[in-house]
Amino acid sequence: LVLSDPPRGRTGTGSLIRHLYGGLATMKAGREDSMHELAGTQHAVVFPARVASLGRRHVVLDAPLPCAVKGRMWAAELHSWEGALRGVGIQDLTLEFPEEPYRPHFHEAGANALFFFGTVDCWALRLRILNADYGVGLNGTHFCTVDSVHLGTTYAGRSKKGPGCYGGAKGEGCSGHHGIDVSYGSHNLVTRFDFRTRFIHDVSVEWFAVATVVSRGRGDDLNLDMHRGAPFNTLFTSLDAGDGLRLLIGSGAAGRGTHTGARTVLWNIRSRRKKNRIPDATFGANMTYVGVDGITATTVPSEARDWHVEGLSSGADRHANESTGRIAPGNQSMSGRELVRYRFFRPANLHHAQRRRHEASHDEAAAELDPFWSL
Repeated sequence: LVLSDPPRGRTGTGSLIRHLYGGLATMKAGREDSMHELAGTQHAVVFPARVASLGRRHVVLDAPLPCAVKGRMWAAELHSWEGALRGVGIQDLTLEFPEEPYRPHFHEAGANALFFFGTVDCWALRLRILNADYGVGLNGTHFCTVDSVHLGTTYAGRSKKGPGCYGGAKGEGCSGHHGIDVSYGSHNLVTRFDFRTRFIHDVSVEWFAVATVVSRGRGDDLNLDMHRGAPFNTLFTSLDAGDGLRLLIGSGAAGRGTHTGARTVLWNIRSRRKKNRIPDATFGANMTYVGVDGITATTVPSEARDWHVEGLSSGADRHANESTGRIAPGNQSMSGRELVRYRFFRPANLHHAQRRRHEASHDEAAAELDPFWSL
């Protein structure tokens, strides 16, 4: 399924982009929520699925639609999907670059480790990446997995202080630009990563990436960078943010919309210092924060569009139904309860709970679909 924003100068220009941003976007340049550079983007949404059945005037896909579909307005098209590189993995390697200081932002030397472009059902597994400017990039990939990647440095002189490094617990700088980046594409999983250094952007989602899952990872001072360009339907779950001083510092060039598209979920994210700052209202729309250390309903900006924030009261048993991923009654949105250290949090990993629900609910025919459902 491919959707395109109406070309510039035509009726409805920007309507698809605004929809991907949950309505929080404007064509006016110079504003934090300006999307004027994205207006008219062709093939903004690329969503692979199998055709379950055909009717005279309809098509049924075997996966839920990622967004609304306006056939004529957004030039909805169905394409056969052929020719992609499939089933290729890079695993059990160390990629180590020379011991040189990190150059300033946008002036890197090119110590870039691994990129996947347009691949399907591919993976990066058990990698050690040292002294890199750029770790792993997924660009236009579908159903790909980055699993158990360690990113670090071999000497203290690698990190550089300066603009764009955002500092750290002791004013430390960053040793690279992007650690793991996901752009365009769909259904990509980043899991069990270990950042032993700080990149300017540790884990990034950008450029129309849809249904990205970031799960079960850690960082010394983790940065989840929502990099504009309408990434949407993103899940961050079961993460250790380390110091937690720069968790939600987003970036990306102005004119590409707010930092994140609609329906971003942050679920069970821990940090040592409990100082995670909730972003401004212009960060994104339809955002969900559940069990994020340091973020409570009392800190939600009054102008936020459709935000759902939950904390825990002291001694509470944070319980959710693992078969549905829904929150049990008693912890309501915008309740204002304080978030404290908790012993119980179920499901700890929302992605795994959704997988179990999916596997339990599908009939035999759907359950037998091979790598398409590998995530």
